[in-house]
Amino acid sequence: MRVPLSWLEHAAGRPLDPAQVSRWLTEAGARADTSTDRTLEVTAPPGRPHLASVRGLAAEIRGRLGLPPPSTEPPPLPTGIDIAVAEDAEGPVARVAAARVRLPTVPLPPAPEKGWLHAAGAPLTGTVADLLAYVALETGQPLGAVPDRPLPPDGPHLRYAPAPGEETGGQPRHPDPAPVLRAGDRVLALPARYEHTEPPPTGPADVLLYTVWPPPGAHGTAPTRPPASGDPGRCDRAIARAVELAAAWGQGTVEAAGAAGLPPRPPRTLVLRTEDIRHAIDPTLTPDETLALVRRVARGARHGAAGTVHAVVPPERPDLERPGPFLAEAARLRGHHTLPRRLPPALGAPARDPAAQLRRAAAEAAVRRGLQQISTPVLRPRNAPLAHLGTAPGTGPVRVHGRAGLRDLCLRASLLPGVLDVAARSLRHTGAAHHFETGPVLRSAAPGDENQRLTAVLSGPVAEPSLLDPEPRPAAFADLLGLVHLLGTALGRGTPDLAPLTAPPPHPASPPSVLDPAASFTILLGGRAAGWAGLVHPDAAESAGAPPARIYCADLDLDALQELPPVHPRVRLPPAATLPAFHVTVVVTDTTPVAEVLRTVAEAGATARRLVRVEDVYRGERLAPGRLALTVRAHFENPAATPVRAERRRRRGAVLDALRDRGWEGR
Repeated sequence: MRVPLSWLEHAAGRPLDPAQVSRWLTEAGARADTSTDRTLEVTAPPGRPHLASVRGLAAEIRGRLGLPPPSTEPPPLPTGIDIAVAEDAEGPVARVAAARVRLPTVPLPPAPEKGWLHAAGAPLTGTVADLLAYVALETGQPLGAVPDRPLPPDGPHLRYAPAPGEETGGQPRHPDPAPVLRAGDRVLALPARYEHTEPPPTGPADVLLYTVWPPPGAHGTAPTRPPASGDPGRCDRAIARAVELAAAWGQGTVEAAGAAGLPPRPPRTLVLRTEDIRHAIDPTLTPDETLALVRRVARGARHGAAGTVHAVVPPERPDLERPGPFLAEAARLRGHHTLPRRLPPALGAPARDPAAQLRRAAAEAAVRRGLQQISTPVLRPRNAPLAHLGTAPGTGPVRVHGRAGLRDLCLRASLLPGVLDVAARSLRHTGAAHHFETGPVLRSAAPGDENQRLTAVLSGPVAEPSLLDPEPRPAAFADLLGLVHLLGTALGRGTPDLAPLTAPPPHPASPPSVLDPAASFTILLGGRAAGWAGLVHPDAAESAGAPPARIYCADLDLDALQELPPVHPRVRLPPAATLPAFHVTVVVTDTTPVAEVLRTVAEAGATARRLVRVEDVYRGERLAPGRLALTVRAHFENPAATPVRAERRRRRGAVLDALRDRGWEGR
């Protein structure tokens, strides 16, 4: 559809930029191409039929400009024409509207409208066809007109063409079954083909204006069905608009009108919550701004009770009959690029979990160290190796009674048995064990009395063979110490210290029977015991089924670390680079001010006074009485990046020349 921009400017009430209008229509889903003669070639998408008419395009542009859509309510017309519409098993298949108009003169369009029709590519005939073409472009509904001969008592009929071979009463045959508009034996139009059997009147006459909805495009035996995105009432609006223009352009008068078939869509009122509009579009909208935004889409909107807005949806927009699409249309008409780039304020920010963050930081540090994270069962048989580890003094493990085969289980009170089981299997199959686990363990039989811990094991090769070490280097205590230091630094609790394990550990989850007392230590952070580290006792490793190998183990109490204050790392600034310098010795009398000597050296050496100082003073037999020698060191900046030796030689020569000019001896 070709539309001149001047027509849209008249409908919008203000000048328009072609590029901006094209961008708006493209964002609406249509295809809009501009030309040099200020016209737009618009192709409406299937889901937005309102963009296939000038009125629909004007509503889109006015909404972008913050104006309500134009009113399309048809004026009341007199009745008197009875129209019949063929029905099938499901009811009416279309809608037909017609009006009988007496035209004393030919309704010729005025100059502006005539220019719009010419720019739109409509052929100007000087007949009623010009009025029909104008209304078709404006409303998107094609019309027809025939000379008004006497109609049968039951008025026009919309029925289907007879099948081939059937008697047609002398009328032309129509091989394809399709809707046919008849007036008795007269065939007025073939709506499915947009064909009219009689040409429009060319002079003053009584004419019958008619239109059929939907614009049929289906052929075959299936009856025409109305599309889901249309409104049968546009037939009535198109006929009313044609009658209005016939009266304005040709002083015509309407004598009778009528319509039948599918009823028009009644206007629907949506009740929108103001908070929903703010949440979907802009949290900073005021009630008046919210109402003005809704009026861009609806023809009628008003404030309701309890913070609501009542909006009347245009009948030609059935796609906006739910709140969600209605709000999306309002946001689009406001402009996607004008929406604020921030989220609406939340009712409550999610609370941070420092304990979870600490556990996550510990796991990430262990993974960076090269350890593999594992997860071991929480339930363990009571007769399993090392199942007694971690049992608090005076309390027994919690028993769990389950199905047959799962009885006599206990909840773990330490991560070490499960980690050692995995380490033993890994050593037997791969010869190395680099694993860790984080999780809760029981501190007592009281429900919920748990302790978050991290347990890690190191055993086997930790370095690949190289030219320096042909054999893989096995894990040593230094590797365990590096892991402990890495964890302490990553958790932000300072540098850990190790204290000898001379007494039972200060926490119940590390009994001394698991560790080799000669090679185990307590981990101290901030002067507080936070775990242990050391060599697993060979007997404990054998109980776990591990082959003979050194297994280093570390266990950290994450709950104890959580209670410690974080230690922020200190940033040590690198020392400033030393500036280059040159030396000069000045022999002056002992009454010469030293400041004058330093100023002379600074000015001649092109350096700052603060960078020149005396390094040595000599008085002796090699100098005449009353004289002294000053050794001066002068630093200088070298922004030009000149070679330092050449720059030092040049500046020192300039200083010696200045000293001779002052009568001083310099060397």
